[in-house]
Amino acid sequence: MMMRSALGALACLGVASGATMRASRIHAPITYDDTSSVFVDEVDAPTAGEGEVVIRVLGSSVNPVDWKLAEQGVYAAPRPLGADVSGVVAACAACARLRVGDAVWADVGCSGLYPGASGAGAWAEYVAAPEAVVARKPDSLSHAVARAMPLVALTSFPATKPAGAPRAGGA
Repeated sequence: MMMRSALGALACLGVASGATMRASRIHAPITYDDTSSVFVDEVDAPTAGEGEVVIRVLGSSVNPVDWKLAEQGVYAAPRPLGADVSGVVAACAACARLRVGDAVWADVGCSGLYPGASGAGAWAEYVAAPEAVVARKPDSLSHAVARAMPLVALTSFPATKPAGAPRAGGA
């Protein structure tokens, strides 16, 4: 319990009201061979709205969809991209399951689909997301491994039923 409290105290340092952070953001659509519009910017750190957590990012990954969205200019720029994140809850507001200090993972790319969610990307020091899209990271996974799993798992999981997932009774 002492470790969790210490982690929680450390994690909260960067999300005070008015705090800033670094975030890798696109300022215009990019191409495969020209990423000159990607910058590391100093931006306001997110705060947790009701039912949201702020994650101190310890790892994120690049998925094909991240690159495709950046190429197509789907979002208004400048905007951080990145969906997969692994980290530690730095702050939360009116959350039922998660607490400050919990090791978590999430696909925050889908957080823009929820009312009131920022849809902020994971290529930043902190990211806010609805508690509904964030889960506790399995202890058996390091943050380095967990950062690459959420979108892949969410994409492949539905295929397990039609592909013959194990059923009760072995049939």
